[in-house]
Amino acid sequence: MENTIESSFSLVSLITTTVLLLIGIIVYVISKRNKNNKNKKSVVMITGISGVGKTSLYLCLQNDTITETCTSMVENIGTCHDTITKQPFEIVDIPGYGKVRGLYKKYIESAKCIIFMIAGDEVKKTIKDDAGYLHCIISSNTNNIPILILCNKSDIPMSESKDIIKILLEKELNKLRVRVAKPGEVIADDDLYMYGDPDDEFHFEQLKSKIEFAQSSVKENDIDSVWNFLSGVGLK
Repeated sequence: MENTIESSFSLVSLITTTVLLLIGIIVYVISKRNKNNKNKKSVVMITGISGVGKTSLYLCLQNDTITETCTSMVENIGTCHDTITKQPFEIVDIPGYGKVRGLYKKYIESAKCIIFMIAGDEVKKTIKDDAGYLHCIISSNTNNIPILILCNKSDIPMSESKDIIKILLEKELNKLRVRVAKPGEVIADDDLYMYGDPDDEFHFEQLKSKIEFAQSSVKENDIDSVWNFLSGVGLK
């Protein structure tokens, strides 16, 4: 009888110890995960074709200084601080050179927002390249994160306004969004377009993600529109 009681007591003790140990492990894992999430910075991705001022903006956001730059072949990664909340956030400058611009795929899933830059003084020459790259970004934006389309070099007299650039992009994207059937493939009417309203010409307002247009002159340190966008995103 005593052996039975002792065995039962030992079993209860073992179960209790095991349960307490499991609870301790679960609490530790949850607290560590919460701590990591708390310390994890928001990621802001700057992208666009070559020569639009991405690296200059990257440095200006970091140091509030105007710096001459050259074409980047690798991404630049640094830390900035929100001008209002002083919260730190990570900023990634993606190279715009054709062969390496695909690096955006490495960061788009973790990005809090995207700044897509266009050179307003060259846009009529580069619109197809601009739109082609933006098409890739929109198609990959499965998390529907906000995108700022920043029309840079507004200090140059012949630079196009953000309204004109918006119209030019919509015209090009309206063609690019059409799916091309593979040999032997039949695409249903409902799946013909990758994004936007299938019954209307493409407009940015049709996208699920928030799209903003703004003008800037990084050369003149005129980037208030960028800070306003970042404040609205809610970086942490």
